[in-house]
Amino acid sequence: MQLIKNIAFPKSFPQDVQRKFSESLAAYQLSLQTSDTAIITDYLNEISMTGGKNQSGVMQGSLYTFGLPITELNPLEIMYLVATLKRGSQFKTQNGFINYQDAADHSEEIAAALLEQAKSWEEQGLLTKREYNSLRNQELRFVNKPYWTICGTTTNQFLLKQMKESKVKCIAYNSSITFANQQHITNAVKKV
Repeated sequence: MQLIKNIAFPKSFPQDVQRKFSESLAAYQLSLQTSDTAIITDYLNEISMTGGKNQSGVMQGSLYTFGLPITELNPLEIMYLVATLKRGSQFKTQNGFINYQDAADHSEEIAAALLEQAKSWEEQGLLTKREYNSLRNQELRFVNKPYWTICGTTTNQFLLKQMKESKVKCIAYNSSITFANQQHITNAVKKV
């Protein structure tokens, strides 16, 4: 339902019973037409992290917040990202709220709040003592810098230059993809 809300209903759409009913119906239709894996994948690529900050998706949230792909984050950093899902623009600690863009200046305070939550999970049997102690030895490596991928842009620029090349010769271009892959793209474009 959250995926439908994110992609199909703009914030300007009134928050009323009609909207909730529409969201429920659309979510049900999506569940009939799309696999669970595809829904989860789309959700993870659309969801707002750390207050939005012009990125959507778990990967962009990870790159913006920690400067690392999600596969390189430690469990404490993953806990932080999960805690920021759809949570406005601030993180709650015992001392108050911290704006996401100021997180690097308050990493110890944020870590303490996350460890408090982890301790609660350990007491409930959701984490082992070993997992909790492992979390205590991890740090939050905040960078909070805008991150824009260049892969799509570079590929688009390459394709545009290839199309122009058919009219004007001797165009030079740089790309982050290998020459072999550029040739594959060129061949595919020629077949179209």
